[in-house]
Formats: sequence, C-alpha cells, structure tokens
Amino acid sequence: TGLIMISVYGYLISTIGFAFATVLFIALWCVLGGIRHPKTLIPVSVLGTLGLLYLFVKLASMPLSRGQGIFADWTVALYRTIGIF
Repeated sequence: TGLIMISVYGYLISTIGFAFATVLFIALWCVLGGIRHPKTLIPVSVLGTLGLLYLFVKLASMPLSRGQGIFADWTVALYRTIGIF
C-alpha cells in the first residue's frame, strides 16, 4: 500500500503540485496509520505541508512543482499568502 501511495504521490506532484499532493499524501498516510480524527488529521497534514514548503522553497531555494493549470495558480497564491514569494 505504501509503495502504491508513493507512486501516486509522485504522479500527483507533477499534476496538482507539491503542496496539494503533499497534503493529500500526509492525510492518507495518517489515516492508514490510525489517525482518523479530523482535529488531529487536518492540522498535521496542513502544518506538515507548510513546514516542508517553507524548508524547501524558502530556506533551500528549491523549485518544487506547482502543478498544471489552475493548480499552478493556486500554488502561487498559496506561496504569496504564506510569504514564500
């Protein structure tokens, strides 16, 4: 299951972008690990993704996939909202 998730995650990164794919991946990984309560699941997924975005994009200056189409626009809006751009 984990290998399938990682393969789908790799595909989704190029399609919907790193930020959105990572939120989904972390959330699904938590659900499979037994964390199902929304009060835990949502903050872990969102804060984990924001931490990774800040680390890779802001601190390490690594360009991450923004996705295609409207997802690229949403990613740029997200970056501006959280102060990465």
